[in-house]
Amino acid sequence: MQGQSFEQRVAPFPVQDTTGSAYKFPFLGGLNTPRPQLVDLDDDGDLDLVLQERRGRLIYFENTGAPTAPTFEWRTDYFQKLDVGAWFRFGDLSDDGTLDLLAEEPISNIRYYKNAGTAETPDFAKAEGPLRRADGTAISADRQNVPALAALDCSGPPDLLIGTLNGRLRYYEHTGTRDGEIPVFEKVADEYQDVCVGPENVCGGSASSSPGGSGLTERHGANVVTAGDLGGDGDPD
Repeated sequence: MQGQSFEQRVAPFPVQDTTGSAYKFPFLGGLNTPRPQLVDLDDDGDLDLVLQERRGRLIYFENTGAPTAPTFEWRTDYFQKLDVGAWFRFGDLSDDGTLDLLAEEPISNIRYYKNAGTAETPDFAKAEGPLRRADGTAISADRQNVPALAALDCSGPPDLLIGTLNGRLRYYEHTGTRDGEIPVFEKVADEYQDVCVGPENVCGGSASSSPGGSGLTERHGANVVTAGDLGGDGDPD
């Protein structure tokens, strides 16, 4: 075996189920706890699929179809050999029209990967040190929670929303860059708009977003945050 190399192929030959229908990715291996993000990674006008199944690695599926009729083709189980820790988020943090990357770093810090390539062919390079505020304080994020990127003021590069273990959201505003390329955020709120994720034992009865109804299991406030224009009015919800 010495000197030989191996390449994973998720569909080397047709595999069918008992009804004769073909499996799309018969040797992908299945997914247990995927953390996905739909993002136009190659700037061709449609959304590709990037997901994390294992700590530190990203799986990449390219959309070879159309924006309204996606077809996802597996490309790699270890995208650009990037170490993303326990979570990841793509977004144009440098406001240059290309996607950058945030990821979890040990001791609850956030690592920043600058896109040193192009929008069509991204090349992510890790910046020196963790993501910081203007005063040099490192921004922390619990590894159990997945932050969100969204331009809450509907202009400029995205701001940062970080969930906490008590179910609250910290809001950091994007205020510029450090050394000409590393984004800088300033904390605006520890409990953004009184949003709370979790049952009453976590949020308390006065929390505006505390789930109602009966039969709730008392759990922690760990959360995954995302933002999108659900109202179709041009601003993120």
